[in-house]
Amino acid sequence: MSTFTFVRSAGVADASPLTSTATLTPASITAGDLVIASLSCAQGPTSLDSVTDSLGNLYDPCSDAFFWTIPGPFTLIQRAFRTIAIAGGSNPVMTAHFTGTTIGNFTFNADEYSMTGTVGRVGVRGESHATGNNAGPANSGSVIVDGNTLLFGWFNATNFTSTPPAGWTNRSGVNIDIADDLNVAAGTYSYQPSWVGGAQNWVAQILAFGDVNPPYVNIYPPMLAQ
Repeated sequence: MSTFTFVRSAGVADASPLTSTATLTPASITAGDLVIASLSCAQGPTSLDSVTDSLGNLYDPCSDAFFWTIPGPFTLIQRAFRTIAIAGGSNPVMTAHFTGTTIGNFTFNADEYSMTGTVGRVGVRGESHATGNNAGPANSGSVIVDGNTLLFGWFNATNFTSTPPAGWTNRSGVNIDIADDLNVAAGTYSYQPSWVGGAQNWVAQILAFGDVNPPYVNIYPPMLAQ
């Protein structure tokens, strides 16, 4: 079974109009680590297509892109990608590729985790997301997992930054895009961040990463663990 340890995070929110690509430069990427790239944009892009980096690592999607529409009208598109880095190095340039031109902030986060005890393949063991409007907490919906699993929670809202659920640890946050994580054993879990300030529109997503050797189910194509 894999054990995941947080290494580093990097993030940027670019308010200038961007067409087709956005970039992020973390301090480094270590070969063999899991890197989760999370993208969101308030308005403009019609799809979030892929992530690449200057080291040549390939990033697979963790889920389909999903849209979140709130009164305004105001539409946010969000999607996450991941890689098990084959190549490592300092100051790599990560590039998000999308269709369209941004109007609102384009937010690009990268969170890196080392892995020990990994045998075979690591992939997405479960995913759930939800939207709402209330005074908190948010609720992503549930995932059911077996064995050692990294839960990655991702929250975005219109007004107020969030507090991680009990037991979870905040890892990154740019422009009210918040990423929290939790290592868990077998069970049923959801991601429920809270905030202070009253009702607001929100979207919350939970991703479960773990071994995907049979008989485990992988909901998206797995990456080989190095």
